Amino acid sequence: MSANPRVFGSTQGENVYYVDNIDSTDPVRATVGVHLNFDTIQEINFETGGFEARYGRATGGVVNVVTKSGGNDVSGTFDMRYRDTNFNTNGEHFDRDEDIFEYSEPSFTLGGPVRQDRLWFFTGLSLIDSKNTPTASPTTRDLERENTLGKLTWQANERWQLMGRYVGDRPTLLNANASPFTGAEATSRVDGETEILSADLLGLTASRFEWRLTASRSRSVSNTLPMSGDLDTSGHIDIGLGYAATVNASRVFLTERDRDEASASMAWFSGHDAGDHELRFGVDYGDVGYVRQINLTGGGLYYDLGGAPHSFVVRPVYPPTPSSGELLTIYLQDTWRPNHDLTLKVGLRRDDVSFSNDVGAEIASLAKLQPRVGVAWDVRGDGRLAVRGSWGHFMHPSALGLASFARVRTTPTNYYRSCSSYSLSRLGVTADRCMEAAAGDRQIGGSGFGDGTVPFWRLDPQGHDPFGWFLTWA
Repeated sequence: MSANPRVFGSTQGENVYYVDNIDSTDPVRATVGVHLNFDTIQEINFETGGFEARYGRATGGVVNVVTKSGGNDVSGTFDMRYRDTNFNTNGEHFDRDEDIFEYSEPSFTLGGPVRQDRLWFFTGLSLIDSKNTPTASPTTRDLERENTLGKLTWQANERWQLMGRYVGDRPTLLNANASPFTGAEATSRVDGETEILSADLLGLTASRFEWRLTASRSRSVSNTLPMSGDLDTSGHIDIGLGYAATVNASRVFLTERDRDEASASMAWFSGHDAGDHELRFGVDYGDVGYVRQINLTGGGLYYDLGGAPHSFVVRPVYPPTPSSGELLTIYLQDTWRPNHDLTLKVGLRRDDVSFSNDVGAEIASLAKLQPRVGVAWDVRGDGRLAVRGSWGHFMHPSALGLASFARVRTTPTNYYRSCSSYSLSRLGVTADRCMEAAAGDRQIGGSGFGDGTVPFWRLDPQGHDPFGWFLTWA
Protein backbone atom coordinates (compact mmCIF):
# COMPACT_ATOMS: atom_id res chain seq x y z
CA MET A 1 0.00 0.00 0.00
CA SER A 2 1.33 3.43 -0.89
CA ALA A 3 2.04 5.97 1.86
CA ASN A 4 -0.31 8.25 -0.09
CA PRO A 5 -3.14 6.00 -1.29
CA ARG A 6 -5.70 6.85 -3.94
CA VAL A 7 -9.16 6.32 -2.47
CA PHE A 8 -12.16 5.69 -4.73
CA GLY A 9 -10.62 7.47 -7.70
CA SER A 10 -9.23 10.44 -5.77
CA THR A 11 -5.66 11.65 -6.22
CA GLN A 12 -2.87 11.15 -3.69
CA GLY A 13 -3.35 14.72 -2.48
CA GLU A 14 -7.04 14.44 -1.55
CA ASN A 15 -6.65 12.62 1.77
CA VAL A 16 -6.19 13.98 5.28
CA TYR A 17 -3.84 12.46 7.87
CA TYR A 18 -4.24 12.71 11.66
CA VAL A 19 -2.03 11.59 14.53
CA ASP A 20 -4.20 11.26 17.65
CA ASN A 21 -6.80 13.52 15.98
CA ILE A 22 -4.13 16.17 15.24
CA ASP A 23 -3.92 17.16 11.57
CA SER A 24 -0.43 16.21 10.38
CA THR A 25 -1.08 16.56 6.63
CA ASP A 26 1.65 18.27 4.60
CA PRO A 27 0.19 21.78 4.12
CA VAL A 28 1.87 22.20 0.71
CA ARG A 29 1.10 18.94 -1.10
CA ALA A 30 -1.70 17.55 1.08
CA THR A 31 0.18 14.27 1.47
CA VAL A 32 1.61 12.36 4.46
CA GLY A 33 3.38 14.87 6.69
CA VAL A 34 5.20 12.69 9.23
CA HIS A 35 6.42 9.10 9.60
CA LEU A 36 6.07 7.10 12.82
CA ASN A 37 7.79 4.18 14.47
CA PHE A 38 5.43 1.29 13.70
CA ASP A 39 5.61 -0.09 17.26
CA THR A 40 4.29 3.18 18.70
CA ILE A 41 0.96 2.74 16.85
CA GLN A 42 -2.01 1.39 18.79
CA GLU A 43 -4.47 1.39 15.89
CA ILE A 44 -5.20 2.98 12.52
CA ASN A 45 -8.66 4.24 11.54
CA PHE A 46 -9.22 4.61 7.81
CA GLU A 47 -12.45 6.25 6.65
CA THR A 48 -12.91 5.75 2.91
CA GLY A 49 -16.31 7.19 2.07
CA GLY A 50 -19.50 8.58 3.51
CA PHE A 51 -17.70 9.75 6.65
CA GLU A 52 -19.52 11.85 9.20
CA ALA A 53 -19.56 15.63 9.51
CA ARG A 54 -16.80 15.82 12.11
CA TYR A 55 -14.38 14.49 9.47
CA GLY A 56 -13.47 16.56 6.46
CA ARG A 57 -10.79 18.32 4.42
CA ALA A 58 -10.80 15.28 2.17
CA THR A 59 -12.55 13.91 -0.89
CA GLY A 60 -10.55 10.69 -0.64
CA GLY A 61 -9.74 9.06 2.69
CA VAL A 62 -9.42 10.11 6.32
CA VAL A 63 -6.53 8.40 8.13
CA ASN A 64 -6.22 8.70 11.92
CA VAL A 65 -3.26 7.01 13.62
CA VAL A 66 -3.79 6.42 17.35
CA THR A 67 -0.54 6.11 19.28
CA LYS A 68 0.06 4.02 22.37
CA SER A 69 -0.02 5.37 25.91
CA GLY A 70 1.69 4.32 29.10
CA GLY A 71 -0.04 2.44 31.93
CA ASN A 72 0.52 1.37 35.53
CA ASP A 73 2.89 -1.42 34.43
CA VAL A 74 6.28 -0.77 32.89
CA SER A 75 6.46 -2.33 29.43
CA GLY A 76 8.45 -1.94 26.28
CA THR A 77 9.48 -3.53 23.02
CA PHE A 78 12.61 -4.00 20.97
CA ASP A 79 12.38 -4.91 17.30
CA MET A 80 15.22 -5.36 14.82
CA ARG A 81 14.70 -5.70 11.08
CA TYR A 82 17.44 -6.31 8.56
CA ARG A 83 17.68 -7.32 4.93
CA ASP A 84 20.18 -6.92 2.12
CA THR A 85 21.06 -8.08 -1.37
CA ASN A 86 22.10 -11.52 -0.11
CA PHE A 87 18.47 -12.29 0.80
CA ASN A 88 17.61 -12.23 -2.92
CA THR A 89 18.21 -15.08 -5.33
CA ASN A 90 19.66 -14.73 -8.81
CA GLY A 91 17.38 -15.67 -11.65
CA GLU A 92 17.56 -16.17 -15.39
CA HIS A 93 16.80 -12.48 -15.98
CA PHE A 94 17.89 -11.05 -12.65
CA ASP A 95 21.35 -10.45 -11.20
CA ARG A 96 21.09 -9.40 -7.59
CA ASP A 97 24.54 -7.78 -7.69
CA GLU A 98 23.29 -5.21 -10.22
CA ASP A 99 20.91 -3.66 -7.69
CA ILE A 100 22.65 -3.64 -4.33
CA PHE A 101 20.68 -2.68 -1.23
CA GLU A 102 20.85 -2.91 2.54
CA TYR A 103 18.17 -2.04 5.10
CA SER A 104 18.26 -2.02 8.89
CA GLU A 105 15.79 -0.68 11.44
CA PRO A 106 16.17 -1.14 15.18
CA SER A 107 13.19 0.25 17.10
CA PHE A 108 12.39 0.67 20.77
CA THR A 109 9.38 1.57 22.91
CA LEU A 110 9.03 2.06 26.65
CA GLY A 111 6.04 3.08 28.74
CA GLY A 112 4.94 3.04 32.33
CA PRO A 113 3.88 5.07 35.34
CA VAL A 114 5.39 8.27 36.64
CA ARG A 115 2.77 8.17 39.38
CA GLN A 116 0.45 5.21 39.77
CA ASP A 117 -3.13 5.83 38.56
CA ARG A 118 -2.33 9.48 37.77
CA LEU A 119 0.57 10.11 35.42
CA TRP A 120 2.02 7.85 32.71
CA PHE A 121 4.68 8.15 30.03
CA PHE A 122 5.31 6.49 26.70
CA THR A 123 8.21 6.90 24.30
CA GLY A 124 9.42 5.32 21.11
CA LEU A 125 12.42 5.52 18.80
CA SER A 126 13.31 3.94 15.47
CA LEU A 127 16.53 4.36 13.48
CA ILE A 128 16.26 3.54 9.79
CA ASP A 129 19.28 3.10 7.53
CA SER A 130 18.40 2.20 3.96
CA LYS A 131 21.11 1.97 1.28
CA ASN A 132 20.58 1.32 -2.40
CA THR A 133 23.02 1.42 -5.30
CA PRO A 134 21.16 1.68 -8.62
CA THR A 135 22.53 -0.36 -11.49
CA ALA A 136 25.79 1.13 -12.79
CA SER A 137 25.55 4.09 -10.39
CA PRO A 138 28.88 5.38 -9.05
CA THR A 139 27.24 6.34 -5.75
CA THR A 140 24.90 4.78 -3.19
CA ARG A 141 21.63 6.40 -2.14
CA ASP A 142 21.62 6.34 1.67
CA LEU A 143 18.56 7.22 3.75
CA GLU A 144 19.05 7.69 7.48
CA ARG A 145 15.83 8.40 9.38
CA GLU A 146 15.11 8.93 13.05
CA ASN A 147 11.49 8.70 14.23
CA THR A 148 10.67 9.65 17.80
CA LEU A 149 7.55 9.84 19.94
CA GLY A 150 7.13 11.13 23.47
CA LYS A 151 3.80 11.14 25.32
CA LEU A 152 2.60 12.07 28.81
CA THR A 153 -0.90 11.30 30.09
CA TRP A 154 -2.21 12.91 33.27
CA GLN A 155 -5.46 11.75 34.82
CA ALA A 156 -6.20 14.78 37.00
CA ASN A 157 -9.33 13.17 38.43
CA GLU A 158 -12.07 10.83 37.30
CA ARG A 159 -13.45 13.49 34.92
CA TRP A 160 -10.43 15.28 33.40
CA GLN A 161 -7.49 13.97 31.42
CA LEU A 162 -4.61 15.89 29.81
CA MET A 163 -2.25 14.50 27.16
CA GLY A 164 0.91 16.05 25.75
CA ARG A 165 2.77 14.65 22.73
CA TYR A 166 5.96 15.18 20.80
CA VAL A 167 6.47 13.62 17.36
CA GLY A 168 9.79 13.94 15.56
CA ASP A 169 10.78 12.79 12.07
CA ARG A 170 14.36 13.51 10.89
CA PRO A 171 15.34 12.09 7.50
CA THR A 172 18.74 12.59 5.88
CA LEU A 173 19.11 11.35 2.32
CA LEU A 174 22.66 11.21 0.97
CA ASN A 175 23.30 10.96 -2.77
CA ALA A 176 19.59 11.55 -3.27
CA ASN A 177 19.89 11.64 -7.08
CA ALA A 178 22.19 8.64 -7.41
CA SER A 179 21.91 7.09 -10.88
CA PRO A 180 24.08 5.85 -13.74
CA PHE A 181 23.82 9.35 -15.25
CA THR A 182 24.92 11.29 -12.16
CA GLY A 183 28.60 11.65 -11.42
CA ALA A 184 29.80 11.26 -7.85
CA GLU A 185 30.67 14.95 -7.78
CA ALA A 186 27.15 15.98 -8.87
CA THR A 187 24.98 14.28 -6.25
CA SER A 188 22.73 16.04 -3.74
CA ARG A 189 21.72 15.53 -0.15
CA VAL A 190 18.35 16.22 1.48
CA ASP A 191 18.20 17.13 5.16
CA GLY A 192 14.76 17.31 6.73
CA GLU A 193 13.11 17.66 10.11
CA THR A 194 9.48 17.62 11.20
CA GLU A 195 8.40 18.30 14.77
CA ILE A 196 4.83 18.26 16.09
CA LEU A 197 3.95 19.42 19.59
CA SER A 198 0.35 18.90 20.70
CA ALA A 199 -1.86 18.89 23.77
CA ASP A 200 -5.28 17.34 24.26
CA LEU A 201 -7.65 18.06 27.16
CA LEU A 202 -10.61 15.71 27.63
CA GLY A 203 -13.26 16.33 30.25
CA LEU A 204 -16.63 15.00 31.44
CA THR A 205 -18.38 17.93 33.10
CA ALA A 206 -21.54 15.92 33.74
CA SER A 207 -22.72 12.42 33.13
CA ARG A 208 -23.92 13.38 29.64
CA PHE A 209 -21.34 15.95 28.47
CA GLU A 210 -17.89 15.45 27.00
CA TRP A 211 -15.48 18.30 26.17
CA ARG A 212 -12.31 18.10 24.12
CA LEU A 213 -9.78 20.89 23.54
CA THR A 214 -6.72 20.39 21.34
CA ALA A 215 -3.83 22.56 20.22
CA SER A 216 -0.88 21.69 18.02
CA ARG A 217 2.21 23.26 16.51
CA SER A 218 3.97 21.66 13.53
CA ARG A 219 7.26 22.81 12.01
CA SER A 220 8.95 21.15 9.05
CA VAL A 221 12.07 22.01 7.06
CA SER A 222 13.64 20.31 4.04
CA ASN A 223 16.88 21.43 2.43
CA THR A 224 18.33 20.02 -0.80
CA LEU A 225 21.99 20.91 -1.23
CA PRO A 226 25.04 19.60 -3.13
CA MET A 227 26.86 16.72 -1.45
CA SER A 228 30.02 18.65 -2.16
CA GLY A 229 28.83 21.61 -0.09
CA ASP A 230 29.90 23.86 -2.97
CA LEU A 231 27.27 26.51 -3.68
CA ASP A 232 29.49 28.61 -5.98
CA THR A 233 30.22 26.16 -8.82
CA SER A 234 27.54 25.59 -11.46
CA GLY A 235 26.61 22.06 -12.45
CA HIS A 236 26.77 20.57 -15.95
CA ILE A 237 24.18 18.43 -17.76
CA ASP A 238 25.19 16.78 -21.04
CA ILE A 239 22.16 16.48 -23.32
CA GLY A 240 24.19 14.35 -25.73
CA LEU A 241 25.02 11.75 -23.09
CA GLY A 242 21.62 10.93 -21.64
CA TYR A 243 21.44 14.17 -19.65
CA ALA A 244 24.39 13.06 -17.56
CA ALA A 245 25.12 15.35 -14.59
CA THR A 246 28.73 16.25 -13.78
CA VAL A 247 30.96 18.82 -12.02
CA ASN A 248 28.47 19.72 -9.26
CA ALA A 249 24.85 19.36 -8.19
CA SER A 250 22.84 22.05 -9.93
CA ARG A 251 19.97 22.83 -7.54
CA VAL A 252 19.50 24.35 -4.08
CA PHE A 253 15.97 23.89 -2.74
CA LEU A 254 15.12 25.19 0.75
CA THR A 255 11.61 24.94 2.24
CA GLU A 256 9.78 25.54 5.52
CA ARG A 257 6.27 24.26 6.27
CA ASP A 258 4.26 25.38 9.29
CA ARG A 259 0.88 24.38 10.67
CA ASP A 260 -0.77 25.69 13.86
CA GLU A 261 -4.18 24.34 14.87
CA ALA A 262 -6.66 24.70 17.71
CA SER A 263 -10.00 22.96 18.08
CA ALA A 264 -12.84 22.60 20.55
CA SER A 265 -15.64 20.06 20.51
CA MET A 266 -18.55 19.06 22.70
CA ALA A 267 -20.55 15.84 22.81
CA TRP A 268 -23.90 15.34 24.51
CA PHE A 269 -25.29 11.86 25.12
CA SER A 270 -28.95 11.15 25.80
CA GLY A 271 -31.04 8.05 26.13
CA HIS A 272 -34.81 7.63 26.23
CA ASP A 273 -37.62 5.48 24.85
CA ALA A 274 -37.14 6.89 21.33
CA GLY A 275 -33.54 5.72 21.25
CA ASP A 276 -30.07 7.02 22.05
CA HIS A 277 -28.64 10.28 20.69
CA GLU A 278 -25.02 11.40 20.43
CA LEU A 279 -24.92 15.08 19.48
CA ARG A 280 -21.52 16.58 18.57
CA PHE A 281 -20.54 20.17 17.85
CA GLY A 282 -17.03 21.33 16.98
CA VAL A 283 -14.92 24.25 15.79
CA ASP A 284 -11.44 23.98 14.30
CA TYR A 285 -9.07 26.76 13.23
CA GLY A 286 -5.81 26.29 11.38
CA ASP A 287 -3.05 28.60 10.20
CA VAL A 288 -0.57 27.26 7.62
CA GLY A 289 2.56 28.72 6.07
CA TYR A 290 5.09 27.84 3.39
CA VAL A 291 8.43 29.43 2.55
CA ARG A 292 10.45 28.24 -0.42
CA GLN A 293 13.71 29.20 -2.07
CA ILE A 294 14.94 27.56 -5.27
CA ASN A 295 18.27 28.55 -6.78
CA LEU A 296 20.96 27.18 -9.07
CA THR A 297 24.43 26.58 -7.70
CA GLY A 298 26.75 29.31 -8.89
CA GLY A 299 23.70 31.18 -10.20
CA GLY A 300 23.62 29.14 -13.39
CA LEU A 301 23.50 25.75 -15.11
CA TYR A 302 25.56 24.54 -18.06
CA TYR A 303 24.15 22.30 -20.78
CA ASP A 304 26.77 20.48 -22.82
CA LEU A 305 26.56 18.48 -26.03
CA GLY A 306 29.01 15.61 -26.05
CA GLY A 307 31.31 17.54 -23.73
CA ALA A 308 31.25 20.75 -25.78
CA PRO A 309 29.51 23.93 -24.54
CA HIS A 310 25.91 24.20 -25.73
CA SER A 311 23.86 26.59 -23.58
CA PHE A 312 23.99 28.37 -20.25
CA VAL A 313 21.01 29.10 -17.98
CA VAL A 314 21.51 32.10 -15.71
CA ARG A 315 19.29 32.55 -12.66
CA PRO A 316 20.29 35.09 -10.01
CA VAL A 317 20.04 34.14 -6.34
CA TYR A 318 16.94 35.71 -4.81
CA PRO A 319 15.37 35.59 -1.35
CA PRO A 320 12.72 33.11 -0.17
CA THR A 321 9.07 33.53 -1.21
CA PRO A 322 6.38 32.97 1.46
CA SER A 323 2.72 31.99 1.19
CA SER A 324 0.07 31.41 3.85
CA GLY A 325 -3.44 30.15 4.47
CA GLU A 326 -6.24 29.94 7.03
CA LEU A 327 -8.75 27.16 7.60
CA LEU A 328 -11.95 27.36 9.67
CA THR A 329 -14.30 24.45 10.24
CA ILE A 330 -17.64 24.27 12.07
CA TYR A 331 -19.69 21.08 12.27
CA LEU A 332 -22.82 19.70 13.94
CA GLN A 333 -23.70 16.02 13.95
CA ASP A 334 -26.34 13.79 15.50
CA THR A 335 -26.03 10.01 15.79
CA TRP A 336 -29.41 8.43 16.55
CA ARG A 337 -29.90 4.76 17.47
CA PRO A 338 -33.65 4.15 17.63
CA ASN A 339 -32.94 0.51 18.46
CA HIS A 340 -30.06 -1.92 18.77
CA ASP A 341 -29.96 -2.76 15.05
CA LEU A 342 -30.37 0.64 13.39
CA THR A 343 -28.11 3.72 13.38
CA LEU A 344 -28.88 7.02 11.63
CA LYS A 345 -26.38 9.88 11.28
CA VAL A 346 -27.24 13.40 10.18
CA GLY A 347 -24.67 16.16 10.06
CA LEU A 348 -23.78 19.54 8.64
CA ARG A 349 -20.26 20.85 8.11
CA ARG A 350 -18.84 24.10 6.77
CA ASP A 351 -15.24 24.64 5.70
CA ASP A 352 -13.82 28.09 4.91
CA VAL A 353 -10.34 28.31 3.42
CA SER A 354 -8.30 31.25 2.17
CA PHE A 355 -4.80 31.43 0.69
CA SER A 356 -2.45 34.38 0.23
CA ASN A 357 0.59 34.56 -2.01
CA ASP A 358 4.06 35.99 -1.46
CA VAL A 359 2.91 39.65 -1.56
CA GLY A 360 0.00 39.06 0.82
CA ALA A 361 -2.71 39.12 -1.85
CA GLU A 362 -5.60 36.69 -1.39
CA ILE A 363 -5.55 34.34 -4.36
CA ALA A 364 -8.28 31.91 -3.28
CA SER A 365 -11.24 31.93 -0.92
CA LEU A 366 -13.04 28.59 -0.77
CA ALA A 367 -16.13 27.77 1.25
CA LYS A 368 -18.67 24.97 1.20
CA LEU A 369 -21.63 23.86 3.27
CA GLN A 370 -21.61 20.06 3.42
CA PRO A 371 -24.72 18.17 4.52
CA ARG A 372 -24.19 14.48 5.36
CA VAL A 373 -26.62 11.60 5.94
CA GLY A 374 -25.75 8.00 6.76
CA VAL A 375 -27.59 4.83 7.81
CA ALA A 376 -26.45 1.41 9.01
CA TRP A 377 -28.80 -1.57 9.58
CA ASP A 378 -27.73 -4.79 11.25
CA VAL A 379 -30.14 -7.06 9.36
CA ARG A 380 -29.98 -10.11 11.64
CA GLY A 381 -28.88 -8.35 14.81
CA ASP A 382 -25.70 -10.42 15.16
CA GLY A 383 -23.23 -8.18 13.33
CA ARG A 384 -22.80 -10.68 10.47
CA LEU A 385 -24.93 -8.97 7.83
CA ALA A 386 -25.17 -5.18 7.54
CA VAL A 387 -26.64 -2.75 5.04
CA ARG A 388 -25.08 0.70 4.86
CA GLY A 389 -25.85 3.79 2.85
CA SER A 390 -24.68 7.40 2.83
CA TRP A 391 -25.12 10.67 0.98
CA GLY A 392 -23.24 13.89 1.37
CA HIS A 393 -21.20 16.75 0.05
CA PHE A 394 -17.44 16.77 0.61
CA MET A 395 -14.74 19.37 0.08
CA HIS A 396 -10.97 19.26 -0.18
CA PRO A 397 -9.41 22.59 0.89
CA SER A 398 -6.53 22.39 -1.63
CA ALA A 399 -3.07 23.23 -0.30
CA LEU A 400 -0.40 25.90 -0.16
CA GLY A 401 1.06 24.61 -3.41
CA LEU A 402 -1.76 26.64 -5.02
CA ALA A 403 -0.67 29.88 -3.32
CA SER A 404 2.97 29.22 -4.14
CA PHE A 405 2.11 28.65 -7.79
CA ALA A 406 0.28 32.01 -7.84
CA ARG A 407 3.25 33.94 -6.45
CA VAL A 408 4.00 37.34 -7.96
CA ARG A 409 7.74 37.40 -7.49
CA THR A 410 9.34 34.87 -9.80
CA THR A 411 13.03 34.26 -10.31
CA PRO A 412 14.14 35.72 -13.66
CA THR A 413 15.82 33.13 -15.87
CA ASN A 414 17.99 34.03 -18.87
CA TYR A 415 19.07 31.57 -21.56
CA TYR A 416 22.39 31.94 -23.36
CA ARG A 417 23.95 30.02 -26.24
CA SER A 418 27.61 29.12 -26.61
CA CYS A 419 29.67 31.42 -28.84
CA SER A 420 31.95 28.46 -29.62
CA SER A 421 29.16 26.12 -30.72
CA TYR A 422 26.94 28.76 -32.33
CA SER A 423 29.24 31.04 -34.34
CA LEU A 424 26.39 33.16 -35.74
CA SER A 425 27.62 32.19 -39.19
CA ARG A 426 24.39 33.39 -40.78
CA LEU A 427 25.44 36.85 -39.66
CA GLY A 428 29.00 36.34 -40.78
CA VAL A 429 30.25 36.32 -37.21
CA THR A 430 32.94 33.94 -35.95
CA ALA A 431 33.30 32.80 -32.35
CA ASP A 432 36.10 35.26 -31.60
CA ARG A 433 33.85 38.15 -32.66
CA CYS A 434 30.83 37.00 -30.66
CA MET A 435 31.33 39.63 -27.94
CA GLU A 436 31.50 42.39 -30.56
CA ALA A 437 28.40 41.20 -32.41
CA ALA A 438 26.35 40.80 -29.21
CA ALA A 439 27.30 44.08 -27.59
CA GLY A 440 24.88 46.01 -25.41
CA ASP A 441 22.05 45.10 -23.05
CA ARG A 442 18.55 43.73 -23.34
CA GLN A 443 15.53 44.78 -21.28
CA ILE A 444 13.78 42.25 -19.06
CA GLY A 445 10.86 42.66 -16.69
CA GLY A 446 7.97 41.09 -14.84
CA SER A 447 9.93 39.08 -12.29
CA GLY A 448 8.59 40.98 -9.31
CA PHE A 449 12.11 41.09 -7.87
CA GLY A 450 13.00 44.25 -9.80
CA ASP A 451 13.08 44.91 -13.51
CA GLY A 452 16.17 45.87 -15.43
CA THR A 453 18.51 44.87 -18.17
CA VAL A 454 20.79 41.91 -18.83
CA PRO A 455 23.87 41.81 -21.06
CA PHE A 456 23.41 40.47 -24.59
CA TRP A 457 26.86 38.89 -24.35
CA ARG A 458 28.19 37.35 -21.14
CA LEU A 459 31.66 36.29 -20.11
CA ASP A 460 31.76 32.69 -18.89
CA PRO A 461 32.18 32.93 -15.08
CA GLN A 462 33.88 29.53 -14.93
CA GLY A 463 35.75 29.60 -18.25
CA HIS A 464 33.86 26.69 -19.81
CA ASP A 465 33.51 28.61 -23.09
CA PRO A 466 36.45 30.98 -23.61
CA PHE A 467 34.44 33.01 -26.15
CA GLY A 468 31.49 33.56 -23.82
CA TRP A 469 27.73 33.32 -24.34
CA PHE A 470 25.07 35.32 -26.16
CA LEU A 471 21.47 35.83 -25.01
CA THR A 472 18.69 33.92 -26.77
CA TRP A 473 15.76 34.35 -24.38
CA ALA A 474 15.02 36.14 -21.12
